[in-house]
Amino acid sequence: MSDQDLGFSVHWNRALKSLFKEFAPAAITSLLGEPVHIESLSVSDLSLPACARFCQQYLKMKPGDMAIVNDPSSGGSSLDEICLVRAISLGGKSETDFLLSIRFSMGGTGDPKSAIHSLRIPPTPIAVRDHLNKEILMAVGSHPGASIHFEEELSKHIDKLRTLELRLLRLRQLPGLSFSNDQLESYFDSTKKSLLSWISKNLSNGEFQFQHRLSTGELIKLRIECKENENILFDFIGTTSSENFQLTEYMSFAACFAALVSFSNFEIPANQGSFSALQLRTPQNSMLNVKQIKNTFLATRMNLKELCDFLRMSLLKLTPSGKNFARDSEGIGPCSLSFGPKAIWDFHLHGGQGGSHEHDGAPLFSSWTHDVFANSFSVEEIEKRFALQFENISKHSHILGKGIYKGGAGIQMNFRILAEAELDLHSGPFNERAVGQSGGKSGEKSEASFEVGREKTEISANLKQKLQPQTLLRFSSGGGGGWGEEKVEEDED
Repeated sequence: MSDQDLGFSVHWNRALKSLFKEFAPAAITSLLGEPVHIESLSVSDLSLPACARFCQQYLKMKPGDMAIVNDPSSGGSSLDEICLVRAISLGGKSETDFLLSIRFSMGGTGDPKSAIHSLRIPPTPIAVRDHLNKEILMAVGSHPGASIHFEEELSKHIDKLRTLELRLLRLRQLPGLSFSNDQLESYFDSTKKSLLSWISKNLSNGEFQFQHRLSTGELIKLRIECKENENILFDFIGTTSSENFQLTEYMSFAACFAALVSFSNFEIPANQGSFSALQLRTPQNSMLNVKQIKNTFLATRMNLKELCDFLRMSLLKLTPSGKNFARDSEGIGPCSLSFGPKAIWDFHLHGGQGGSHEHDGAPLFSSWTHDVFANSFSVEEIEKRFALQFENISKHSHILGKGIYKGGAGIQMNFRILAEAELDLHSGPFNERAVGQSGGKSGEKSEASFEVGREKTEISANLKQKLQPQTLLRFSSGGGGGWGEEKVEEDED
């Protein structure tokens, strides 16, 4: 592609990222359902345009109208997360031309085997021209699955949507950012060309077959087809249904996109242009294309991650000889710490990324999302909301894999609970180190434990445990594998 096309794409993407960064996870979608920009904290956030599309399809919202949704079959991602959608007008007319969407947590769950967050909210109007329907909001907030801070969080994110709309109105005044159909088509086209150019240079052309035996026992079949400067196809024909592993079609698409993003050497904007470079085929009613997910906690916390990891490892096999990556650390989680039905903290400690043939691995990296743990919560906010006190949060650099290019660091986190709580950890067993590549050393494995007085209990795998006040919890996610054998120079006599 031309330098002019690339420059145009970069200009747009930087402007939108600078605006959306502090509102993440958030997205802007055209009235036709085309994602203009998605600012994501996790791969499930790529479903935000689907939330907006479903709401507009059913509610026909006018500027200033707002809707709420959490049902995955209606565009949401998880029953414990709320998506708010606001209709806006950037064209100076009274008709809706864009949709803003934003997501926040409704509360946590300490038991993924049961759907305690059973309240499924289809696209529901909560405001007409900025006039809130307080009865609906109170009904949602009174549900057992909602946290005690639900109404406070809801009010804060409604204000965020209003602020975001005002900033977009100011942004369109910049040169080349008019949000006209012609401008958007040019942006999408330049983004698509950038991604296809990268795919052609970094992945082998042709058809490739893969399969993966899931942790639940079922088999996923995959055919990847790369056509130079045309598209990349992820074909899952032959994959069957499952009672244990379930994702919607747009979650499966998000996993494919996230797998590409996870090891690309440039920033891929999440918009209509890059999405159009990918094609997806999933059999209807298969485990990758269900109409309604039975257990949304497992789907978004575990099933989605396992699919992304499989896709990433499959794509790595398409890289030309000499271009490869060491293994990423599995990390720790998901974890839930419950102080009561409405005071539950969910967290996930990502491990380090494996080093590659070109650069060191990134710290605190997840192979299915670029979420950095240190930026995903405020220590002060967590201590304010829950009965716990942090003693240490730091990068754990000495456990990474050595090599010409080192693996990324994990994270060390110690905190003490101040009231009785229940820990529910879904991870492990912690017995695998992130393997090095091309002579590089492996990273150290993840570790977890809790201490009561002088008695220390190591956690080696899944655990559900009631904890007494003053229990100290220690978590250390593993380091990524190193790439390349280090040459040790001998001292001259």
